[in-house]
Amino acid sequence: MHQDSNQFSTITRLGRFLRPLMLLLIIMTLLLFVFKQSKISMANSNELNGVVSKVDIGGQGDIIVSIEGIRGIQFISNGIKRGIDLSLLKKKLTNKQVTLYYSKPSFWSRLSPVTDTRRITELRLGGNTVFTEFH
Repeated sequence: MHQDSNQFSTITRLGRFLRPLMLLLIIMTLLLFVFKQSKISMANSNELNGVVSKVDIGGQGDIIVSIEGIRGIQFISNGIKRGIDLSLLKKKLTNKQVTLYYSKPSFWSRLSPVTDTRRITELRLGGNTVFTEFH
């Protein structure tokens, strides 16, 4: 009888340790899926047309492109680090009709609180490509 209670006590202590560990692993796995970026390709991009209201710098050297009437943030990832001239881009795009393509969100990232954030994969002004991640 005494040995059975020791085994039960050991199992109980082990369970107290493993439950939070398992919960932490499940949460980390879900977060990984939520913030996983989709593969960058034209086939994996959505199109957005509109008039540029503002071009500005964001965090991490990103370039933010605001479109009139469109909620959210459209950005060129690491635009400054890529050598894009911000002042030239402002002059070229502000108050102009553009077509931009952005990465489609993955299934899990649609559940994310940052769903109105769009990574620009290609930006066109008229028939000219101003920026592209497709080579």
